Amino acid sequence: MATWYVYQNNVQTGPVSEDQLSGMGLTPATLVWREGMEQWQPAGQVPELSFLFEAPAGEGSSFTTTPPPSPGAEAYAGTRQYQYAPGGAQYQGAQGGQQYQNAPGASYPPAGAYIPASGKDKTTAGILAILLGFFGAQYFYLGKIGAAILTIVLSFVTCGIWNLLTFAQGIVMLTMSQEQFDRKYVYTNSTFPLF
Repeated sequence: MATWYVYQNNVQTGPVSEDQLSGMGLTPATLVWREGMEQWQPAGQVPELSFLFEAPAGEGSSFTTTPPPSPGAEAYAGTRQYQYAPGGAQYQGAQGGQQYQNAPGASYPPAGAYIPASGKDKTTAGILAILLGFFGAQYFYLGKIGAAILTIVLSFVTCGIWNLLTFAQGIVMLTMSQEQFDRKYVYTNSTFPLF
């Protein structure tokens, strides 16, 4: 059974099975993609998903949406910004509040999946880690408040020795690619990504 990626309301969700698609509130204009497709297509134009829609007799549909780049199309990374909705090992579907579970031990997003531009700059995060790592500034910047508070506590408990690790973390951030940074620090399931 094919696994699908769904793009609706500026949120990319997936992989999901065909059974899960029926509960996501897809419209014929909702963009979908699976391995083997060249680009995103409106769900109403994918023959395999025709069971999801019942078109009234005599009526046709037209689609004027501009699809995002296909997952894995690294050449397009950074040209438009999309949002994932990670939440630990679970992430929320674009409509209806459905929850989808990654396979145990699977990373989010899955290895090899398209990584959209996060809007978080690795250089900014790296400089914050080097200069203000003692205060967890890099984690505040990334929106990981729990990790920021834990960094402050560890900095005080270790009398500043923890700052050596945040300094090294800043150097690592500066030397990795933007895609590696997004996968490791932005789209991770980890609440406290260090290295």
